[in-house]
Amino acid sequence: RDAHLQPWIDYYNRERPHGSLNYKPPISRSDSGTTS
Repeated sequence: RDAHLQPWIDYYNRERPHGSLNYKPPISRSDSGTTS
């Protein structure tokens, strides 16, 4: 299950546009260079 979940989480946080973030992915709120 975890093997299938991780790609979806990556997509959700890094690629999927979110309306509440002006159609940007959540990762866009993060400072560049951070990993946590």
